[in-house]
Amino acid sequence: MQDFSCTKGILRFETQVRNEEASVAQVLSQKRYEKEIEYFYKLIVGNGDYYTLDTAIQLIRKNVTDQSKRMALERLIKLIDHSGGVWQAKKIYREGNADKFSKRLNQLRKLNINPVVLPPEWGVDRLENLHSRIVDYMKKREAEAPLE
Repeated sequence: MQDFSCTKGILRFETQVRNEEASVAQVLSQKRYEKEIEYFYKLIVGNGDYYTLDTAIQLIRKNVTDQSKRMALERLIKLIDHSGGVWQAKKIYREGNADKFSKRLNQLRKLNINPVVLPPEWGVDRLENLHSRIVDYMKKREAEAPLE
């Protein structure tokens, strides 16, 4: 078995640049890097902490007072869990309701719940989303050495 302890605390994030008219220096600039990380992290990972399905449902029940909205959010997170992910659930979601799907997804994220749930066999009820830590790190770096 390989020892991966040297990778602890390292986050690798990779994107591709295509059809770019900017210079190499512009593409590799710190400012551009931060903008790309922020954009793609939100697009791919999104906001909200990760919870088990049961914990996510408890949070929805605790924080959403409107019964129909609460039930809709519970159905959505169960659908995402049972279908294997957000993209698969969106395909299954009732046709013509793509706007409702996105609206409900955003409502979950406003509750700080990532729609992707943790498997119960992991024995972890919550994992913090790294978005705020990444943003804080970039702000701290900029304060120490302002970007040009």
